[in-house]
Amino acid sequence: MKKALLIFGGLIGLGTIGLVLYKKGVFSKKEIGAGTNTNSNTNSNTATANTRNDNFPLKKGSYGERVKTLQTTLNKFIKNWNKLGKSEFTYNNKKQTSIGVDKDWGSETEAAMSWATGQNTVGSETALNNLVVMANSL
Repeated sequence: MKKALLIFGGLIGLGTIGLVLYKKGVFSKKEIGAGTNTNSNTNSNTATANTRNDNFPLKKGSYGERVKTLQTTLNKFIKNWNKLGKSEFTYNNKKQTSIGVDKDWGSETEAAMSWATGQNTVGSETALNNLVVMANSL
């Protein structure tokens, strides 16, 4: 019982910190990305290995070390939120305890990002770093 209260108290504290950071503009929807596609080519299937990169905004079709960092971070959210009894991450109607860490932002990464943040892009280095900090504080 004490452990559950400590976990609950920690979640309240984390939520308060997140709200303060959000209100100060440190962690905003604009930085994460509002899910808008600024690329004139809306078909992500046309991306090739030669043109795919991990420049911001990170989105489906991105590839590289920043995507790997994001995938590792999303796995921390999935692992900790499941342990705390929060809604479980599902992909293709199956409960998932992690996503693949392969540097490739595909459908699974997109689903995990949407589940964790409600967004489908990461708009800046600051936004990525904020996600990492939040995941590491869980």
